[in-house]
Amino acid sequence: MRNPAIVYVVALATISVVLPAAADEVTGETEILCSTLRVKECFADGGCVEGPPETWNIPRFTRIDLDEMTLTTTAASGESRSTPIERVEREGDGIALQGAENGKAFSILLEADTGTTSVAIALEGSVLAGFGYCTPLESE
Repeated sequence: MRNPAIVYVVALATISVVLPAAADEVTGETEILCSTLRVKECFADGGCVEGPPETWNIPRFTRIDLDEMTLTTTAASGESRSTPIERVEREGDGIALQGAENGKAFSILLEADTGTTSVAIALEGSVLAGFGYCTPLESE
């Protein structure tokens, strides 16, 4: 399996079945905390593997800062990783985030009214896909 070494992207990046109550409305929020539950990687040859985010070096929690245009790991992760968000588009209740770093590209769709998120990370010869849940990040 590959180790993309990219900041999750909410990558939120995640495939799992969880109760909808695990997410909160994030409409109007600029600082958001998202969880990663499971990830699936599919290869150009049609095969796929699934597992926990750690398999792909994706953190369990990612902070989205729409003012700073960054995705960062939380202090509890013991890492200090940050990925720039290059584009943000708002349409209806959806917030689309996109960017690229280290030869990888990501797209995140955050449903602001429910806090659910869908993520795709394109790698050379494969794609990581998943779903996550978000909540407003409380100010310190």
